[in-house]
Amino acid sequence: MNPVLVESRIERVKVYHKGARVERVIEITAADAASLPDEFEVAGLPLALEDASVRVKVNTPRAEFVVSQARVGLHVAPREDIPKSPEESELDELNKKLERLEVQIALSTFERSLLGGIEVPQRPAARDGGPPPASPIAARVALETFTHDEIEQRLGKEAELVTQRSELQARVAELEDAISRASSALQAKPEEISKTIIARLDRKKGESARVELSLSYFVPGASWAPQYQLRIARTGEFASIQLRAVVAQASGEDWRGVKLELSTASPTTWSELPELKSLRIGKAQAAPATGPGFRPPPRGAAALFGDYDAARSRASALVPTPISATTSSLYGSPASPLDYLTLADYGEAGAFDKFDVMSESIEEEEAEDDAFMYDEPEPMVEMARAISMPAPKAAPMPAAAMAPPPAPQRSRAKRKKRAAVQASGFGGGGIGASEAPAKPAAPQIPNFHDLALAAADSATSQRGKLEPVDVHARYMSYFKRSGLTANFSLASVLSNAEQRARSIAHLAMPAGTQDVRRLAGNFDYVYKADDRVDVPSDATYHSIPLGTRRADCVLKYVTVPREAAHVYRLASLENPTAAPMLPGPAEVYVGDEYVMTANLPRVAPRERMKLGLGVEQAIRCARNTRYEETRSGSAVVATAELRHAIEITLTNNLTRPIECQVRERIPQPDAGAEVVVEELDVQPPWAEFDQLEHGGEHELAGGRQWDIQIEPGESAELHANYVVKIYANNELVGGNRREA
Repeated sequence: MNPVLVESRIERVKVYHKGARVERVIEITAADAASLPDEFEVAGLPLALEDASVRVKVNTPRAEFVVSQARVGLHVAPREDIPKSPEESELDELNKKLERLEVQIALSTFERSLLGGIEVPQRPAARDGGPPPASPIAARVALETFTHDEIEQRLGKEAELVTQRSELQARVAELEDAISRASSALQAKPEEISKTIIARLDRKKGESARVELSLSYFVPGASWAPQYQLRIARTGEFASIQLRAVVAQASGEDWRGVKLELSTASPTTWSELPELKSLRIGKAQAAPATGPGFRPPPRGAAALFGDYDAARSRASALVPTPISATTSSLYGSPASPLDYLTLADYGEAGAFDKFDVMSESIEEEEAEDDAFMYDEPEPMVEMARAISMPAPKAAPMPAAAMAPPPAPQRSRAKRKKRAAVQASGFGGGGIGASEAPAKPAAPQIPNFHDLALAAADSATSQRGKLEPVDVHARYMSYFKRSGLTANFSLASVLSNAEQRARSIAHLAMPAGTQDVRRLAGNFDYVYKADDRVDVPSDATYHSIPLGTRRADCVLKYVTVPREAAHVYRLASLENPTAAPMLPGPAEVYVGDEYVMTANLPRVAPRERMKLGLGVEQAIRCARNTRYEETRSGSAVVATAELRHAIEITLTNNLTRPIECQVRERIPQPDAGAEVVVEELDVQPPWAEFDQLEHGGEHELAGGRQWDIQIEPGESAELHANYVVKIYANNELVGGNRREA
């Protein structure tokens, strides 16, 4: 019974570092429990899906059904209105009528040409001096009338024949067009081909008439990278972080209204769990000879086929030996069907030598091919396999049957000529005798999902073992169900679909984004979208919103007046999600005003990050310095005191209080230098500034900072004094004045 074609919809898609797993939902509903199909088919799947990744499971809460025997094939959408092809016999009959009409028209034309060539004889001339003879007027008139009437009659007949020919030609053209349209309607197009999955549905218990299934498969053509959008309130009290992602896919199917999940994992990468070796106290033991996970094949596995072999042996005893399938005329001794199989297998192993015989002429060569058919044993092998029924214990073959047939005696010249033809190759396509034979290709190791257990009727040595399966042959068997034909290569269509999907790996990523696998480091996490999204299959990156989270924000201000009289905004944001935020570009807005695009660092869950927002124009900063140089006395060893005073004024023109950090630096003497630096009066007191705690790469010696609160519309005055003491007869490199 043919499987029932059911509908499915894409429910969920999980995009990995490279590739994606698509999950479809299938609902099968029938009028009653007995009407549920035993087999169902899901068509319209992308050609790039990996067959080995297909999984089908039952979503029904009660364990009433079980799904088995899921297999992948090709599907072609059925044609609704296929024009019926006219009978070829009608077209042949019309062509025959046309040929007869052409002959009749040609015959009539030939007769007219003959009639037109008949001339009426002239009046005979008079003899010498005599009167003219009597003229046969009646005969000449009758002849002319006869030729005229016959020509007119044939012209009329030809006109009728030409009319009939035109009608027949129009009918022939109509039939040929109908046949052509019917033939083209049976031609499949590459874009109509998709993959299909057929599975068996078995009932375990219950009488339910509805079952819900989920179908999942992996496609290689997908990729993603993180993006963000930050909106900070003007007051700086809170912020919203919109998690976004750029997603590109070329799987061959559009994802419409799906639940999107983004993972940093690589599902196709092989990885092993670490093996924790135990510590034992006692006598040392030798390490196992086999590696972890190895299991030797079981013994006595051939006994599993004992009942099958016994039944097959009893059945073979009931089948008589075909008389026409004997090889006594070829090998000199009668053979049974079991001997045929052994002999055929021996012939396939290369025991038979090809006859290197070449006849002098084509007739002799054809005669030799008829006489020595066992020169090509392949048809015999197929015949032997078809009629043989092997038993579990076949009797050994006699030595006479195992020996190759004697080669016929041929002349040395014919043998050389045959060898030369074989060396040159038929049609000039072979290699020359002087060329070296091609190096045999290395055996290719098949993929695990392209292997299947050998059938029970296989050779004894292959039973229970994996054998490679011809995947394209399996696809063709499913394609032939449609009754259509293809004038293109199905293998090339599948290969092109896979290449298009894998081209995502070479697609240029958007500016600022990076490879997510490298960004993730040593962890894997899944990010889920809050709403359903659309991702078209166009091999182009699309920005997809995942969700918006409210984050705690603290807005501070920082200024370094020694370098520039600007006050910078610095936002401290907390990661509001339970997942780590990967590095990526972020569009930053303050209120509704776009500020900049920044690259966010990696932020752990509930960890805070700092983000600079540029200059705050509403806060003014001014820095003034004073310098004074004095001498401690008039002695030779007197010291010079270099006094420096710093005055900083901050004015808050905002409508809210601010917290501002002012960073300064005082000079520090080198190790071993005869210089002393002393801090004098600092109002308000400052603290040491550790640059490494603020993300700096190097330690800053002599760093100082003020943390002050300024109310709206007010100003703050900062004062700092320090002195540099040196010997009076020395001076500092670069000048004694340290402040500009």
